[in-house]
Amino acid sequence: MSPKKAHEVVQMSDFIGIMLQSDPSLTSIEHVVDVGAGQAYLSRTLRDSLGLHVLALDFSDVQTQGAAKRDATKPKRKVPSNGLVDSSGAGHATTEQTQSDTKARDSRHGSLTYVTTAINADNLRESTHDWIDREHGTSGGTQDRVGRKPTPVLFVALHACGSLTPDILRAFAAAARNEESGTAVWTPRAAIIVGCCYNMLRPEDFPLSSELSSIARPLIMLSPGHLQLAAQVPSQWTRTEETLRDARLALRKIVWRALIQDVLHDEQNHSTLGDDKDTEYKTSPPTTYSRPTTKRLGRLNDAAYTDWLTFAQRVQTKLGLPDGRLVRANRALERRIAVFHVLRCIVGPVIESLLLLDRTLWAQEALQGTGLDVELVNLFDQASGSGRNVAIVTRPGIAR
Repeated sequence: MSPKKAHEVVQMSDFIGIMLQSDPSLTSIEHVVDVGAGQAYLSRTLRDSLGLHVLALDFSDVQTQGAAKRDATKPKRKVPSNGLVDSSGAGHATTEQTQSDTKARDSRHGSLTYVTTAINADNLRESTHDWIDREHGTSGGTQDRVGRKPTPVLFVALHACGSLTPDILRAFAAAARNEESGTAVWTPRAAIIVGCCYNMLRPEDFPLSSELSSIARPLIMLSPGHLQLAAQVPSQWTRTEETLRDARLALRKIVWRALIQDVLHDEQNHSTLGDDKDTEYKTSPPTTYSRPTTKRLGRLNDAAYTDWLTFAQRVQTKLGLPDGRLVRANRALERRIAVFHVLRCIVGPVIESLLLLDRTLWAQEALQGTGLDVELVNLFDQASGSGRNVAIVTRPGIAR
């Protein structure tokens, strides 16, 4: 793990352990669904350190298989080589659902089940349902559940990208309101969700809350450019020499790519420059119209931005422009663009706060009358590199 990921896993698992031990209404929780588990660092920690049974869900089979491989090669754990592999997804998977389901059990440390599936609100509920049925060794029939109390489940997500956070909350709220007596397999008891990648948010997922919707539209509409800014943490740019160097490089990328927009627009007959995929920035403001695209500059590595001559040569070579076509503008213009972008980034945390507020209000509305409440918890230290540091925490009876 990177130091950043290690910090997040330690902080989140410690928070979960303290929460489960200190809240009498949560001490019965033994089952956790890790949504968007990736390489399952958090999943394995919850199993090994807290003795929990964990369902690690991820949409990427590469991630799932990589996580299972890491688990199988851990030196201090003995994982059966003939673990359960169920490609059918408990008998009713579609082509978009479970591709692999590898389970490794250890009675001393709980258990861990890896599942690859397309994750949305409905699939999340179904995957949890199937997993709990298998945990109890039932066939899934209603008669098997008569007299059995629903299994309390904790949902966790360490950086739920884009609309995954709303989808988790949708599944959580729907299950909380759908506890038929004697038939429910599981019940959502708590959730800890840290969102990220706001640029991947579906347009319909902001605003969500009725309170914010009543005042937001059409006054507050978040464009893709706004959502990109929500990922910025300008307060940490000058924390160390390394972070300052990274911030300067990122700013240089924005400014230089902005400087050549007009030239490329004229040269390529209304084409777009494209996004530099290795930064969290957009090079162009969002527009409400579309224009034909013939070429995209796409990604350039960091070395391309060593100096202007290197940058111009790389762009000219990549797009087939004549030598000398890209001339550096005056430095005053560069400074104005840089200052403007920094001012935009300073607004980023405000945009993220608006998103978090909307999601919290919406979750409170959806869970009204269930005995569950929602709060925001500052979980990680941004100085560790964890820019997305606020968790949406749902549990019984949180005092506001």
